[in-house]
Amino acid sequence: MNAMVRSLFARSNLPDPTMKQTDLKIEGMRCDGCATGVRDALQHVPGVHHVIVDLVSTRASIEHEDTVTLEALAASVRGAGYTAALPLE
Repeated sequence: MNAMVRSLFARSNLPDPTMKQTDLKIEGMRCDGCATGVRDALQHVPGVHHVIVDLVSTRASIEHEDTVTLEALAASVRGAGYTAALPLE
């Protein structure tokens, strides 16, 4: 691959096929400290790259490698003292 093609590919916004996004409904959060605890727990799961936790909507949005399981994410939330479920849209 020549340098010009590599440069264009590197700047593209093509999604990485090995990455996924999972949204979870988090139950039990009452304050910003709760949201921070959930975020920190999820960020410690191997393969998780980015986490946003919204206290108002009680949702966590997790960007992670496709090898990360839903059970691993839910277990980390449980370990922080909260309950995680897939949100019903």
